[in-house]
Amino acid sequence: MRIVARLSAALVLASSLAAVAGSAQASPGERWCSTPGVAKPCIESFTYNGSAMTAGNAMDLTVTPFDTPDYGHTFTFSVQPDGSAPIPATLSEGDTIAFVLDTGAQHPDYISGFEHQTDVDVWKDSTSGDWMLKVTGSAVRTGLGCDDSAPWPWPCPPTATDDLIEFEGDVTAYNADTNQDFVGFYVGTNVTYNGIFFETDSTGHQFLETEAVSPHYYHDGATVVHGAIHFRVPYVMLRDDFGIPNPETMTAGSLTGTVNSATATFNIQQDPDGGGIFVDVSGFTFTKRTIKVMAGTIKPTKPVITKAKRVSGRRIWLTHTLSKARGAKVTGYVARCVNGSSVLTGTAAASATGIGVSGLKAAKAYDCRVAATSKVGRSAWSAAVHVRRA
Repeated sequence: MRIVARLSAALVLASSLAAVAGSAQASPGERWCSTPGVAKPCIESFTYNGSAMTAGNAMDLTVTPFDTPDYGHTFTFSVQPDGSAPIPATLSEGDTIAFVLDTGAQHPDYISGFEHQTDVDVWKDSTSGDWMLKVTGSAVRTGLGCDDSAPWPWPCPPTATDDLIEFEGDVTAYNADTNQDFVGFYVGTNVTYNGIFFETDSTGHQFLETEAVSPHYYHDGATVVHGAIHFRVPYVMLRDDFGIPNPETMTAGSLTGTVNSATATFNIQQDPDGGGIFVDVSGFTFTKRTIKVMAGTIKPTKPVITKAKRVSGRRIWLTHTLSKARGAKVTGYVARCVNGSSVLTGTAAASATGIGVSGLKAAKAYDCRVAATSKVGRSAWSAAVHVRRA
């Protein structure tokens, strides 16, 4: 299912036009909440490279009014100089930006844009009851020249026709009947991408896929474009679409990713605010790439037997380490002791560090293993320990 499209060319044009406004007062799109009667979304605060901006500063944060397509409500944001001296005529790559918007009654569920998002926070103001959106990140450089009027994959020249420093995006507040799995799904990038899709492989497992295109070189003809796409995948999506029942327990390897025919760096970590996972993909070159993110190893780690004691001729006690969850909580432990065709088992609770196996024959030795259990299946078995006959 497609959940986001490429930002429109109109947004880029609007960003460029913002540079002609004067700095004595807010530009037409710079809607400050402190202005009486201003429509929402409006700006509560705006910081550029660590300095607080106001309506009279030369750096503008423009916000469009809400539009109402079938799936909900949308607006765009863009940061650009207003053209006045002495600041540069354009943003600089890596400029740091943070702002808070009051979006009124509309819950900002989904954000996509051209920026490096380092954090997105959404909360409801306890006094006004309005929804607040905070975006923190840095400006990125994109290479222009890809023909988005052609059929996909959009053709791109080897060298960009021009470069654009951008910090801008789309914000969507979904209707109540829209699939709420996507609430809290955020994307930032420095390249052109053609939507984000959920696909199903031959085994029935779902994966997230996006395709991206870009010129290979920036406008200088020498600097290689290294693509970067940053996702925040909410827990509800990981549970419903990836089959990961306890995403708050995910560790490295719980999600995996690939980029076709290219080397890329995947960095996957928990959102420190909770409720989602950050997936950063960077370092890949162009012209066309397909990025896939899928569930990796989500079963618990295997335990280790630290002690095995034959407490009687018919019973063995196995002491083991606790397994770590990797997307599915540990629900218990199972032991398996084998002698030829004789297989005996025992079970224990998730918090247990020991497990007993009964029914053994005193004259026989056994090889025993322990595994953790979870909602998605059993961990790998521990290494076997040999327990001598009684």
